[in-house]
Amino acid sequence: SCKKDQGPTDPPPQQQQPESATGTYNSTSGGSFATTSGYGVSVIAGSVPKNDNGQSASVTFSIETGVTAPKPIPSGATQKGEVVKFGPDGFFFQWPVRIKMKYPTGADPTKLSVLYFDALNDKWIAVPSSGANVDQKIVTADVLSLGYFVLAELTGAPGKILAGSAFGGFVYTNPALGNMWYTLTDMSVS
Repeated sequence: SCKKDQGPTDPPPQQQQPESATGTYNSTSGGSFATTSGYGVSVIAGSVPKNDNGQSASVTFSIETGVTAPKPIPSGATQKGEVVKFGPDGFFFQWPVRIKMKYPTGADPTKLSVLYFDALNDKWIAVPSSGANVDQKIVTADVLSLGYFVLAELTGAPGKILAGSAFGGFVYTNPALGNMWYTLTDMSVS
């Protein structure tokens, strides 16, 4: 019920049930797995580095939804979708691992950015998305490490390119989030 001078209110949004999924891959295998709702991980053979003895090593990857963000996203970003933790956290891969993030109905995938919580610097950073599937409402990103991710709309467009960046990459400045780091991976094909 509502008072005479008030209109009806919408019920609070339904909280998604937490989900989790795991997949184990080694230095010579690859594959994909996903939660029932569609959050996913794809690993190519060679992403998992070999161990110190040069032998194949294995890693168990995980997806957890319904998690709490380690820190609020910046004021220049509007959260679209839920915070998801992809694991293993703090592990660096030899080749990029593709993550799949669900976006809500009504969101425009061309306006969405993938945010990653950089635990070493205690802040959210934008990472480049690698594609979108509008039928499945998924945005993908290719990343070298996992942790907390969320989709957001950013205010302000990326700014100038900063020269002199190390590690074969370049940086765009962004008023909302500071810098976005892009890298190019080059490999020989015969």
